[in-house]
Amino acid sequence: MLAELRIKNFTILSDLRIDFTKGLNLLTGETGAGKSIIVDALSMFIIPRAPIDYIKNGAKEAQVEALFYEIAPSLTNLLSEELSIDVNDGLILRRIISSQGRTRAYINDSPVSIQTLTKIGSSLIAIQGQHEHQHLLKGDAHRNLLDSYGSLERTLKDFSALYGQAKECQKELQELRNGIRERAQREEFLTFQIKEITEADPKAGELEELTSEFNRLSNAARLRELAEEAYALLYQADNAVLERLQRAATALKNIENFDKGVSEIASLIDSAIAVTEDAAGLLRSRKDYYEANPVRMEQAADRIDTLKRLLKKYGDTLDEVLRYKENAEAEMERLRSKVVNQESLEREFAALQIELKAKATTLSQQRQHSALDLEKNLLRELENLGFKNASFKVELKPSNDISEKGIEDVEFLFSANPGEPLKPLHRIASGGELSRIMLALKTATLKNKKSQGDENYNEPATLIFDEVDAGIGGITANHVGRKLRAISKAYQTICITHLPQIAALADHHLIIEKTSTDSSYRVSVRALDIAQRKIEIARMLSGTITESSLNHAEELLLSKAGQ
Repeated sequence: MLAELRIKNFTILSDLRIDFTKGLNLLTGETGAGKSIIVDALSMFIIPRAPIDYIKNGAKEAQVEALFYEIAPSLTNLLSEELSIDVNDGLILRRIISSQGRTRAYINDSPVSIQTLTKIGSSLIAIQGQHEHQHLLKGDAHRNLLDSYGSLERTLKDFSALYGQAKECQKELQELRNGIRERAQREEFLTFQIKEITEADPKAGELEELTSEFNRLSNAARLRELAEEAYALLYQADNAVLERLQRAATALKNIENFDKGVSEIASLIDSAIAVTEDAAGLLRSRKDYYEANPVRMEQAADRIDTLKRLLKKYGDTLDEVLRYKENAEAEMERLRSKVVNQESLEREFAALQIELKAKATTLSQQRQHSALDLEKNLLRELENLGFKNASFKVELKPSNDISEKGIEDVEFLFSANPGEPLKPLHRIASGGELSRIMLALKTATLKNKKSQGDENYNEPATLIFDEVDAGIGGITANHVGRKLRAISKAYQTICITHLPQIAALADHHLIIEKTSTDSSYRVSVRALDIAQRKIEIARMLSGTITESSLNHAEELLLSKAGQ
């Protein structure tokens, strides 16, 4: 139950506090006093987006805070288990809208997401707007109302999720089908590239080795000549290096007989002789290596050309060429897996279609059952609202294709008078009739969900009607008032009204007043006692306070007191 509402800097309201009670709470006041703004403020707990133009001019932020008592056990458990929020002392919802467009939300002073706030708020209050009956004229409204009546929201959500899965699978499958030609062309191109690199069989560092070999072979004669010259200078020619070193070694040995200080020098010369002999031996072998080999030189040149062609196509180095081949092979594997994946998706899509059709049939059967039940219960509610001989039918029209909403369209057919054929609501119902039909639908739906014990439905304890009586009067107003009175026995009901017949039924009558000066204005809310209620109802009856209107107001209050 909503016990208190506090509004700060919201549209034209600077600071307003309203206390509510159980039963039927009615709000009245002059046009423009700010009655519907209170409903807008309450909507901040159930709608995700909050326009910044709700902030009072000149203020930095707007704030709406609501205190609830007697929370339903299911909601209490949800708050305790999922949010660790204790509601033994009541539940406070608070939403702050800043001029920068940011919104902050709190439950019992604990920060929560807007999604969480609106989820909890929607479990506490339900708002029936003054223009909501126009919802009955929109395309999908009837199907949505039927699903809500039959508690089919969970079934529809699961079906819609399966439909989305099937559509996603179909989209992916179509993309694979559309890409068959491109994949085939790509596979052919990759196959050629992989084959070219594989047949060439390049090795890391091979090009450098071949280039070195080619250079050696192409300069073999000159290299042999230089090697022979070096060998002669070291070993073979007159006065060769080795011969001179040997003579130096002999001289040092003779010196050593008289001067041991040259022993180290003699040792170094001996080492030089050994090194020179080794070098000469290597040169002797090496000069034979520099033999002209035209055949091998041609082979090396051809191989170098092959490797350079690979470099031109696939990378700056042979390492990059080999990596290109690895990547191409990996891409080939992915392309081939797509073929396998397409076959798998074909099977998955076929299975999803079968399951989707089965679930659509189940949903349709549940709608048919709910439609029959709604027809019966709605006629009972309509009779209580003054439609004594009305007819109502829920028509389920099969659609050509399955959609995310099922396999049928739903349309409400109505006849207000006996003998008149049933016709679509939008063709025959007046604004006043639509208001009563929507009120009957709301009542029937709440009763049905309560009787079913719908575990997925957190029944709102507070119902808010914003001028649901718009466009009606006379005996019809009496019917609507009695229905609101009956609803208030089961749910706390808050209603904004302009009709004195309905205002007279209040358990708690609040008046919204706006006073203004040349430079400012103030909106206030106060509860009326019985004497003040008579004056307010008299104003509503005639626009002015007269003895006649006061007497009429007193008669209304007396006649409604026993209802």
